Amino acid sequence: MSPGTASTVAAGSARHWAADSPLEKISWRQDALNELGRARITGEGRLRGCDELQNRPLPADLHCLILENFLDGKICDRLCEAFRDLSTRIVNHVPGFWNGRFLWHSDMRKPYGELADHMRIAQRLATARVTEFYRLTQPIYPDLLQIMSWPVGIHMPPHADNANPDASPHAMAHRDFAGIVYLNDDYRGGEFYFTARDTLITPRKGMLLAFTAGFYHEHAVLRVDGKERLTMPFFLTFNEDRVDPSLL
Repeated sequence: MSPGTASTVAAGSARHWAADSPLEKISWRQDALNELGRARITGEGRLRGCDELQNRPLPADLHCLILENFLDGKICDRLCEAFRDLSTRIVNHVPGFWNGRFLWHSDMRKPYGELADHMRIAQRLATARVTEFYRLTQPIYPDLLQIMSWPVGIHMPPHADNANPDASPHAMAHRDFAGIVYLNDDYRGGEFYFTARDTLITPRKGMLLAFTAGFYHEHAVLRVDGKERLTMPFFLTFNEDRVDPSLL
């Protein structure tokens, strides 16, 4: 599958899930709800009317997986410490927004082998949970596993993980699902906002958040204040050609 080809989930050409899967209830096209949610984000990464969403119950149509205490808090702390140590010696340069902010799982293997194993085990367990939650009938494969820094002052505008609003080719169009494990929560802000669902998720250390990679779960990260925010992101795909063999 070429980078510009739609994901299996979004394309809908083959059903890789059961008839009672939440995926059957999801629309893959952007709509007016995406536009309304995008408009609530300011240029500084704040959410207009944030307070009203803080304690609102999650909607029944959210169709994402949220697991509190998915990763042990002590392991989260050790991963944060390892990241802060290694990031002074290893800098991964990529153009644009992500430059210098992340470590690959492979960066961890030699200096922190045990923690690298914990990362991979967590990713595998998360894959199993995603498979169960979405009632998938075909295997999904990992194509990325990192630790990511979100420094004070940063935010991320609304986006989908496998599609662009203007329909231009997306470099990661093969991705079907995304996941995040939150490694700390001792900062302010940094909430996760689903635009089309108008839903705010407050990160908690050890929490797993997993969702589809298209417009139904388009999202933004609100401005981070106080301290650095650290996460462990991963992506999953039905496309076996895009698997990272080191994560199997």
